[in-house]
Amino acid sequence: MQTITGPLTLGVDLGGTKVNVALVDHVGRLLFSHKSLIDLSKHPDKVIKNILESVDVVLNKTGQTADAIGVGVAAQIDSEGFVFGSPNLGWENFSLKKKLEQRLDLPVFLTNDVRAATWAEWRFGAGKGVDELAVIFVGTGIGGGVITQGQLLSGCNNSGAELGHITLVYEGRKCRCPNRGCLEAYAGGWAIAERAQKAVKENPEEGAFMLSLAGSVKNITSATVAQAFHESDPLAERLVEQTGKYLSVGAVSVVNALNPCCLVFGGGVIEGIPELVEIVKRELPSRALRSAAVKLEIVKSKLGNNAGAIGAADLARKLVV
Repeated sequence: MQTITGPLTLGVDLGGTKVNVALVDHVGRLLFSHKSLIDLSKHPDKVIKNILESVDVVLNKTGQTADAIGVGVAAQIDSEGFVFGSPNLGWENFSLKKKLEQRLDLPVFLTNDVRAATWAEWRFGAGKGVDELAVIFVGTGIGGGVITQGQLLSGCNNSGAELGHITLVYEGRKCRCPNRGCLEAYAGGWAIAERAQKAVKENPEEGAFMLSLAGSVKNITSATVAQAFHESDPLAERLVEQTGKYLSVGAVSVVNALNPCCLVFGGGVIEGIPELVEIVKRELPSRALRSAAVKLEIVKSKLGNNAGAIGAADLARKLVV
């Protein structure tokens, strides 16, 4: 256990399939974390139970107490902690902050998961010291966050920087939001899985290796694609190249619109296939406006899959200091 100074806060990163709970100190050091899968039903009460169990593990393992808890959720959330909707959790109109406060004897801060990750990367990670920053995290879905003039962009109703729902293709692939053709519908983890499954069905011979890894077509996931890619499977290589180009096109819209100095990529899919960042670096300069890209740095997340939990914990600190 590291030497502890200052108040401690808990951070929760709740995605479409997993929860990560971390104990974090006042300078952003992760002291201990516990990652687990959420209940397959994704029912809010069962997911809250998953969160509470992980909180107990973290506090019992460290023997510490926390002064507040921050929760980053893959959802659209208002400034009062009300979940408008979460396509990848299947939640709508749910008072998550209120429910957690009823179960925890701690102040609760609720925010979008990638906004929390953006805050962490700006404060402690790859975007530290950069006051014009955009972040794209690719996991089950795709989320985004923006720092502009040193401030976290929230928008009119706390729903700013939903970069995964930039439209790439009019009437394109159905997204899990109400729209079609979103970046997430082509490059999110669930979309990579669907595209891979379709490719294997259409060409079983070409998809034989991925099928052997997954056991069945329906079990093929983005992780299957990542594994096959790193074993030089031609179909997986083609899927990764396509995914990188989709990410590049989405990133061009972000760069042209916001003109960040730094663009950070992170999330589980990026951790599994970091080569996607190299494809974006290769493709973006020839597609973006020269004035928008000339000073742009494209980097991988420094804090990795812990960014969301660290950011949520740090944002919660303002509740107690």
